[in-house]
This record gives sequence, C-alpha cells and structure tokens, in this order.
Amino acid sequence: MERLRQETHHGATDIRRPPGVARLAPGGPASESVFNPHRSYLDMPLSSASLQPLIDQPGDWQCINDPVMGGASTSEVVQAEAGVLGFRGHVSLANGGGFASARVAHAVDLSGATGLMVRAHGPVRRYRLTLFTEAGGRISYRVPFWTTPQSAAHYLPFARLQAMRRGRVRADAPPFDPSGVCGIGFLIGDKQAGDFALHVHAIAPYGCRHAADMGNSESGAIML
Repeated sequence: MERLRQETHHGATDIRRPPGVARLAPGGPASESVFNPHRSYLDMPLSSASLQPLIDQPGDWQCINDPVMGGASTSEVVQAEAGVLGFRGHVSLANGGGFASARVAHAVDLSGATGLMVRAHGPVRRYRLTLFTEAGGRISYRVPFWTTPQSAAHYLPFARLQAMRRGRVRADAPPFDPSGVCGIGFLIGDKQAGDFALHVHAIAPYGCRHAADMGNSESGAIML
C-alpha cells in the first residue's frame, strides 16, 4: 500500500493508503475515494443536532451478524473508553458468511444536513455506515469508509448512500429521506476473515458552509 503523510494534533505521521482508495486530485469528482486532510470539506461546520448520545449508550445497540444466515461471525458493542463506542468482533467466512453489524434505533430529522461525519479509528478495514428510514423499512442506506490507526473524521455525504437489502442493491427502494431517519448502524463485510475493532468517537450531521476554524479541530479526513 502507498504510504501517506497525515497531519494530526501531534504532528505528521506516516500511514498507508488502504488498497483501492485513490487520492482525489484538486477539483476532481466528489464521487472518488479520497484521503486529503487539507481539502475544504475539513472546514464544513457540524450541525448542532449532535448524535453524541448514541456513543455514550452502548447498551442500546443491537448486533446482527451472519449467523442469521448460517454464518459464524460474532460482534459486540461496548464502551471502549470514556466517550468512545467500540464495535468489535470476528468475521468468519465459514458456511458462506462474512459480515457483522450493529445498529441502534434513533429517530432524527437530518433534512438540513449534507451528510454525516463519523470520527473513528481502528486497524485498517472497510466499514459501511448504515442508515434506516421509516419509508425504507428493512432497506438500509449504506456508504463505505476506511478506518486508519489514527483518529480521523470521515465525511459521508447522503448523495453517496446506496439502498441495499441482504447484500443486494435495491433499485426499487424509495429515495433516502433524511427527515425520516429511524436507525443508524455500522457494518463490516469486506470478505476478509479475522478480528476487527472500530472505535467511534463522534457521529454528527454536517452542512455545506465553510468555517475557518474547523480545520484546526479535526485530526484528518476521509471522504468517500
């Protein structure tokens, strides 16, 4: 993997770009995967409607793993440390399985937001943020992101959400309705067996205005 340079509060550190994550050239399309802590989306202010209570209540989360389909993956949600939610477990490819997920029921109107910011860290793995809506029912709206060992802010735009059900894209699903969100979760299903650990420091909606001081308050960003 290509080695990258990331600026954090503790100075510059070297990390490796996850496979398949390309650098976004200045002015390039927003649909490309990107790691670039100096682009303007670092300056997007967070909405005042913080979802931080979800981080502080791990007992409200429910784990749904591939044993529901005959697999053998496991997961749990814990308080990793004060103010940090831990989603951890083991992905097994046995019996055709290969995914683990956690979700929490939470009704919130996100109609004024452009997307969600997830600040997280962990061993390099590919996760998906999952959103559920009243209109979508059992459909989940998903967008991927890569974790890095250093804490980083992942700006995940609603425009990139993909409607899915049981691992299949659902073209017949209703459009994502940010005003009717009723659940939020995380899923790992990257076809890689082994232990995983996602540490989530914050979840918050963000807008599209610019704020000069935001670049000094985040440690880095990945936007997909």
